[in-house]
Amino acid sequence: MTDPLPRFITALAASVVAVCDPDELLLFGSYAKGLHNRYSDLDLLAVLDRPVTARLRSEVRDATACVPIPVDVHLYSYQELLQIAGDPHGFYSSILTSARLLYRKPGVLSILDLHQSRARKVASTS
Repeated sequence: MTDPLPRFITALAASVVAVCDPDELLLFGSYAKGLHNRYSDLDLLAVLDRPVTARLRSEVRDATACVPIPVDVHLYSYQELLQIAGDPHGFYSSILTSARLLYRKPGVLSILDLHQSRARKVASTS
C-alpha cells in the first residue's frame, strides 16, 4: 500500500485538474517514491487528449505558483507521450515506472496501464 499524500499535493492536483482538464495527472519523482526531503521539488505529469498550447502551460504555471516549493508540471498529449516514452531506458519511461496516479477521468485508459503492458510484452520477448 502506498503512503498517503500530503494535503498540499491533493489540493495542488485539484488546481491543476481544474485548469487543464487532463485525462490523467501523475505524481513522479521523490514525492511519488516517498524519498522527498526539504530540498525536493514536486513533479507532475498531466496527460491530455489534445495538443498543449503555450497559454495552457502559462495557466498551469500560474495555478501552481501558490505552493511553497518548486513545482514542475510536464504537459503532454497522449500521442506525444507515447512517442517519447517508447524508449524503455528513456526519462519518461523511467517516470512511468514509479509514478502515482493522482487523477484519471472516468473511462480513460491510463498511460500507466499502457506502459506496464508494454513493459510486460518487452520482458516476455527477452
